[in-house]
Amino acid sequence: MSKTVRAMPKQKSRPHRARVDASVGSKLREFSIDDLYRVFMELNFRLRTWIGAPTAEGLDWFKTIPRLKELVDIDALKSRLPKRKPTPSRDIFKGPHINERFPEFAAIRDQCVLEISKSPAAALTKSEAWLRAAAANATDADLESVVYCASRGRRDALTADQIRKDWHHHICALIARQPNIAPDTAARAERQEITLEEAKTILSLDNLIGVQTFWGFRDEEQIFVGATMLRTADWMQIGGFEAWWREAVDELSLGAQGSGSTAGGAYSLFYWCRSDLAIFLAARPGLEGWLWALRNGQHKRDEPWKLYDFEQKPPRERTFLPIAASLVFCWNRIRPSALDDTVMKTAAQVVLECQRADGAWSRYSDEPKPCVHMTAMAIHAISFQRPNGWESAASRAAAWLEGERHAMGYWHLGHGSAIMATVLALDALSLARRENKATFRLGSSFDEVATDDPVYDTSSALWHAPQSKIFRDVALCCLDGVKIDVLLATATDVERAQVLRCLEPLPGRKKILRVVHENETYYVGRFGAYVTAMFKSTMGPGGPSGATLGANSALQIWEPKALIMVGIAFGADREKHGVGDILLAETVQLYDPERIGQTVVPRGANTSTGPLLFNRFENAPEWKFERPDKTFAQLHKGKLLSGSKLLDNAAEKKALVSRYPGAIGGEMEAAGIWAAATRNQTEWAIVKAVCDWADGKKHKDYQEMAAASAVSLCLKVLASPHALDGLHPPGTRGDASASSTPSSPRKRRAPKKPA
Repeated sequence: MSKTVRAMPKQKSRPHRARVDASVGSKLREFSIDDLYRVFMELNFRLRTWIGAPTAEGLDWFKTIPRLKELVDIDALKSRLPKRKPTPSRDIFKGPHINERFPEFAAIRDQCVLEISKSPAAALTKSEAWLRAAAANATDADLESVVYCASRGRRDALTADQIRKDWHHHICALIARQPNIAPDTAARAERQEITLEEAKTILSLDNLIGVQTFWGFRDEEQIFVGATMLRTADWMQIGGFEAWWREAVDELSLGAQGSGSTAGGAYSLFYWCRSDLAIFLAARPGLEGWLWALRNGQHKRDEPWKLYDFEQKPPRERTFLPIAASLVFCWNRIRPSALDDTVMKTAAQVVLECQRADGAWSRYSDEPKPCVHMTAMAIHAISFQRPNGWESAASRAAAWLEGERHAMGYWHLGHGSAIMATVLALDALSLARRENKATFRLGSSFDEVATDDPVYDTSSALWHAPQSKIFRDVALCCLDGVKIDVLLATATDVERAQVLRCLEPLPGRKKILRVVHENETYYVGRFGAYVTAMFKSTMGPGGPSGATLGANSALQIWEPKALIMVGIAFGADREKHGVGDILLAETVQLYDPERIGQTVVPRGANTSTGPLLFNRFENAPEWKFERPDKTFAQLHKGKLLSGSKLLDNAAEKKALVSRYPGAIGGEMEAAGIWAAATRNQTEWAIVKAVCDWADGKKHKDYQEMAAASAVSLCLKVLASPHALDGLHPPGTRGDASASSTPSSPRKRRAPKKPA
């Protein structure tokens, strides 16, 4: 009996391999490059994962490999199997390995490698064929191959339905393994009869934080696998798993917590920012919180890439370049509104200056060994920020990366996923060559992006690059005799700059007044016919300086007659809503509150803006705003969407607009303005202009023009001293003695004293 499981002598294996090598070579040369890679990948996977002695059932597994039957007769090979079937409990790990019993498989695999190496196909063709072959059976972290193929227009290697079924299978298997699960539920899970809605409930019962994730990973894949899952769902348009995606981005939404490693955070944030869906789903304050932590660093706030390496003897300070590269790339992807970019711009210069003579980058600036991963990260950073000299640096880096490509078409890092390394390197090469191709949407990174968008020469426009005003800093208590008629709210630097351009000093004063109080800074002057205070919140309604709390605090301090949010927004339709067109909100629809089940049910409020202000803005037919191409902006009235997400995804935008028919566009602050104005019984309006269409081609080129257009309409309306007739400050409603003319003195409400 022992003879039936003894390993075959090596000399008996060699003749088989020799015969196979001679017979299959000519056949393989007739295979396409895709077929060669597919046979190689499938054989390599099966031979590496084989456990135990060969069986007839195991050999049948090889029959599923495309075109393998043209190279070897698998049924004929079964004659070499031992007559006695191995007993699983005793013999599964005994006997010869499949490579020894059937050397033909390894021989065919090796011959595929030889034919691929000799193939005249271009290096990029080999890389993409390798990824397509990997995508055929990809799961979890290896779904990066599917993402790459989809980003290049190929969704046939692994279909969305196949991925959806695989994910559902993993979820059901996870449920079946849950402790204390009801027997009937476990049985249904084993039959894969559990719906995703049920699964979300079941997997949340013993997990107060959220649903349990269903994907697996090796240690080296943990840092990017979550982003890979979201990238797969996004590119393959797979719905139904939103609860898991929201759980996955929870760490982003919470922001940087505790005193974790800045180095680890740099890598993690870099991978997350390669996912458009992750940036869309994550809470804005959390994303900016991660950037804030990365920018401030662990040891030096102005140089966060400087780390102390305690493994050196003696410990010394070193420049850790992944922090600098990640900061630059993620900054350009997140586009924070409330963070100073000085350190980020310095980081871009540091990345450039630390490039090696051979074109590569190392992890540490003084490290002798170049790094594929760091080089790809550096290209991502400089191609987005574009400091002086970036093109030459990127070109040399691309040449070095090409030289590091394996003859089979892939890159490897010495550890970790070769698939991730290959996708990362291919994206870097595309960015270095200024090609409009990547596994994430490029936004405004390249001149070629948004080729349908008009290009304007704004250099001669009166509103272009306004000069900075000179301010006089005063205390709030010094303005007791100044009555504010209008409160203008902005949320970005470009919006604030356009308002300040039109803000004039108060009568009898030479400078605009700047008032600092608690979390806010206010600018006080005359805007049109009215004494006006302006403040800038952070983007979105939430946060300590967001639109909700910022507007509420300002209303309590200044008690104006009117609150107007002025700025930029996205248009719902490229054909209808042009650059600089005004979106005048008649109603504001909050789209964040939703019930997410098998279908998405909107639950946000739809509230009307102030009727008097809306009347004033829609009755200004003499207003004109001329674009640099001599065309004029139009005014659109209707439903304006408002939520906390910075939307730049064509599919998500289309789904959002379809849920709210008649929407003219969307923005992020109106929900907060509504809440604050309603609480303080103040007339309010939302006046914004189109700067993009949130369709994956978002860029900043039109923001200044859009902000100038919105401000020009506000200035035109408020130029009339009767624009606010009928409005009264809070607390004077219905008081006949209350004046409705501009600038009547009023005692300032004293700031609250600390308890």
